[in-house]
Amino acid sequence: MHIQEIDTIARYESQMITRGSLWKIFLFVSVAYIIYALYPRNDYYLWNKIALDSSIPFASAYYFNLIQILFIIFIATNQEKRQRMRSALEVMNVYPSSNSFVFLGRTMGILRSFLYLNILVIFATVMVHLLTYPVPFSLFIYLFYFITLVFPTCVFTLGLSLLVAYFVRHLFLSITISVTMMILVYLYLPEVLYGSLDPWARTLPNSFSNFGGHVNLFPYFLQRCIYLLWGVGLLCLAVLGMQRIPNYPRKRWHYTCSGTFVLLLGILLLHSYLNLFYRNEKTRDEYRAGFLHVQDCPLASVLTHDIIYQSHDVGFSATSELALQNSTKEPINQLILFLNPGLTITSIECEQKQLSFQREHQVVIIDYCLQPNEKVSLLMHYEGDIDENICYLDIPAKAFYNTKNNNRGIQYHGRQFSFCSKDYTLLYPECFWYPVAV
Repeated sequence: MHIQEIDTIARYESQMITRGSLWKIFLFVSVAYIIYALYPRNDYYLWNKIALDSSIPFASAYYFNLIQILFIIFIATNQEKRQRMRSALEVMNVYPSSNSFVFLGRTMGILRSFLYLNILVIFATVMVHLLTYPVPFSLFIYLFYFITLVFPTCVFTLGLSLLVAYFVRHLFLSITISVTMMILVYLYLPEVLYGSLDPWARTLPNSFSNFGGHVNLFPYFLQRCIYLLWGVGLLCLAVLGMQRIPNYPRKRWHYTCSGTFVLLLGILLLHSYLNLFYRNEKTRDEYRAGFLHVQDCPLASVLTHDIIYQSHDVGFSATSELALQNSTKEPINQLILFLNPGLTITSIECEQKQLSFQREHQVVIIDYCLQPNEKVSLLMHYEGDIDENICYLDIPAKAFYNTKNNNRGIQYHGRQFSFCSKDYTLLYPECFWYPVAV
């Protein structure tokens, strides 16, 4: 029964919005601008528009995500105004539905109208995609960007705008406050705290590759869930601002507690998101300390190095046969090699004899004495997956996590220094994916 009530309110709300001139204007502006932005203007194609399968779908979602902000603000503030005026939806106020059901129905109606709008925008983009670009088409990528990029921003902006509108109760002032807040966020917060304070996720790596998939998918999902939860929390608090007399006044505490709980849950996810970067940087500091600890120790030289490599579904296994020589004038009491910390050494052999060794992160210390100009052959077996925190330790944290160093226009590709799978492998020397001496 409650679902039917909510659906009825949502259906009428959606009809009111889609029949209005504002929705039609926004539909025309969205479709026209996205077609204009995506349509090729030259006889050649820009590389950043055809290099990846996600280039066209992401550009469409990116532009729509920016444009929808103004429309949501106007629709949300106008809804509060309509509640104070006689309209076709006034009959809904006399129904014995609780404020939460009325508010949920109207919110679902707004979201439903945006769903219709986004379907039309995606259809227009697909037509441009198929007719003008020699790029493979994937409906999954369009749905992925709608669910993860567009929808959380829509919910967050709607919750914020409704909360401001219901408590300010002045159309022009509500629009001014909401628009000003979003402009300030757009201009000054996109790179603060690793992009966590940007509801559009503009500086987060957000591209798909045929080989590597999505870069840093988990942090991206975490950031989008933050704004989805914040939007839901703001919507719960916005119910308190409705002028309609509640059926159960004591339920106001339920809305307050529910909204506060969801907002705190979003803050908890924000802490988890930031902790990913802090933990990675702490690990990188430990790796730097490992290099500094052995920087004054004499090192052997690698004369030859043969590697037998075998890829797995996750990670790889390898066997290295190294020929080492003491090129110094002093004995080397312990051989020092460096290997990626994510790889586990199963054994080290010399002339079919097992050698004992100690390991501290990437530093491998082998109990073997090497006299000046003496040579030795080692056989090392290791397996596992790459820990990318070992890469480019000389770059400061601010520059290392700055996604602008690897972007093409609106597309931020992020960084990935290793690709290990059964179908595709790309490993850079900076990953220390094989043992090295210097």
